[in-house]
Amino acid sequence: MHFCKKYELDQSRTHLLLSELESVQKNTRFAITWKEIKEISESQKKKRLAKFGSEPNHLALGMIVKYIYCDKELVKLLQISKKVNERLRRPIYKQALLLSQPERLSTKRNGIWRCLLNLNHNDRDYDAFKQKVLNDHTLIKNVEEVIVLDVQRSVHNMQGVDPQELTNVLKTYAYFNQEIEYCQGMNFIVGFLLMVFRDEELAFKALNELVERFNMADLFNSDLPRLKLFFYQLDRLISIVEPDLHAHFKDEMINASYFASAWFITIFTNSMKKPPSDLQAENSEPMPAVCENLLQLWDYFLVSGWKVVLKMGLFVLAHDAGTLMQQSFEEMLHIVSEKPKILLCTHGVKIRPPQRKEDDGKPTTLYKTLKETF
Repeated sequence: MHFCKKYELDQSRTHLLLSELESVQKNTRFAITWKEIKEISESQKKKRLAKFGSEPNHLALGMIVKYIYCDKELVKLLQISKKVNERLRRPIYKQALLLSQPERLSTKRNGIWRCLLNLNHNDRDYDAFKQKVLNDHTLIKNVEEVIVLDVQRSVHNMQGVDPQELTNVLKTYAYFNQEIEYCQGMNFIVGFLLMVFRDEELAFKALNELVERFNMADLFNSDLPRLKLFFYQLDRLISIVEPDLHAHFKDEMINASYFASAWFITIFTNSMKKPPSDLQAENSEPMPAVCENLLQLWDYFLVSGWKVVLKMGLFVLAHDAGTLMQQSFEEMLHIVSEKPKILLCTHGVKIRPPQRKEDDGKPTTLYKTLKETF
């Protein structure tokens, strides 16, 4: 009925179609049995219990959070009690990040990220680890040279990032997490975190939390098991969402491993670039260090995980699918590698679903776009 109203459909006709569909479904081998319906319902109930607890008040509040759009009301929920705060903190932060308008979100994003990544309660002593590395370079001798070279290659695209601060965080983390040490691509993530938090210690703690929470150790592992899984998943999704493009990729002997490794390893932060000097000169106000689109992608990633990178990858490909179909091997790889820089890291670019390419004046966010598209 919601869609009838939204798309101005005839309700009686819709009722009839649904009844016919139900009748057909009951006579096919694909019909969902009452037993399966009950199992689905029980599964959803278990998820709600795991997320919000068994207390009726917590369950009820948890289920209505996504319908509250006022920041003040969301904050009031967190202040009800300690237990409510513990149970609802993450859903409320998710609501605030994904459904706030960019102009409102810009003033509170930093604080929400700190809470989501638990940075205010992370008691690891960054300065102590940092001093150990500075006093004894042999502790990270295996990766020190690579870190220095990667910082030199990447820092010119990171507006306002001090190369020494970036080097300090990467070296300290290499010593702190000796299982991973350093992997190429971390320099972009840490540079991005420094641009957001403007603080070495917060960037270090955020990197540590990201690696632990999103199992990035498997992504940075020398055997790359998680990265290979992502390549397979992305290839399968391309075949479903863009079958013609997938067939063209096969003809040109291209798969996701040719272009998507940096998307996953850096979570698109390798696309960062400084705005042109002439563009900065035209603006009376200073340009923000990080484009809003990239920040919105990270908002979505922090609360929803790796599926966001897959969705964004599909959007990049679908955005120029028609053009890619006409290109050769080298031309396709160039377009696909450059497109995230245009979509995510060019100031003023609006990302809209394919069916809404023109600016119709309706407010949108990257989260809404990706959700509407896929």
